[in-house]
Amino acid sequence: MTEDMHAAGTFCWIELGTNDIDAALDFYRQIYGWTKREVPMPGNAGGTYTMLLVDDREIGGVHVLGPHEKAAGVPPHFGTYVAVDDVDAGAADIQAAGGKVLAEPFDIPNIGRMAVAQDPTGATFSIWLNSSAHRGAAKLERNTVGTNCWNELITDNIDRAGSFYSKVFGWQPKFSEMNGFQYTQLMIEDLPVAGMMAKSPEMGPMPSTWVSYFVVDSADDKVALAEKIGGRVYVPAMDIDGVGRFAWIADPQGAVSGLLQPADR
Repeated sequence: MTEDMHAAGTFCWIELGTNDIDAALDFYRQIYGWTKREVPMPGNAGGTYTMLLVDDREIGGVHVLGPHEKAAGVPPHFGTYVAVDDVDAGAADIQAAGGKVLAEPFDIPNIGRMAVAQDPTGATFSIWLNSSAHRGAAKLERNTVGTNCWNELITDNIDRAGSFYSKVFGWQPKFSEMNGFQYTQLMIEDLPVAGMMAKSPEMGPMPSTWVSYFVVDSADDKVALAEKIGGRVYVPAMDIDGVGRFAWIADPQGAVSGLLQPADR
């Protein structure tokens, strides 16, 4: 594996689907410090794709939700991508493990190969070919402000989801008690890849979903700022012992993300 590649089974990219790119980026520039770069769409597609940047390095992308997504009721959201060595085999594994392939493996000319899937509890994610021309998010120094530092599955069936991801990506659950509730880390050997927790009654009818977290320098300041500039706070800033201070916010269009002020900041 080359140095810039992400290990198979690890998250390699995040992508914001939104109704208004300029409005969304104005919000996230103030919250996560993101800037942007427009790159031409490959082939004969025309138009551009918006890259999200931290320190002028690509950490994710953003696109306008298309008519088919809106017709299906897809709200503004952050999508997650997991690196795999074979997209076609990965799609087959997803189906065999009880998931759904929402978009069969396809090529993005001169860029890479991917598929979109849904786990058996309803959470959506994508897989990305590790040997693609585009490797995914730049590998910046750990806990760099604005980078994706964690991804967490909120699900209505921990056991079913854990079994699925173990079969598809080899993630092994590691159970622990965290701040008085049960939390599951998903591991590849000794590497924590993601987290998983059961939906609580307070979350209401929220579907099973992946939540992406991003590093901030002050959770309290960013929560206050998010509310001031039109966002919404779903989970107020609170401490996790040994991890840091976190919160859940939504941008003015409704896309939800987690922010984390690491304990060492």
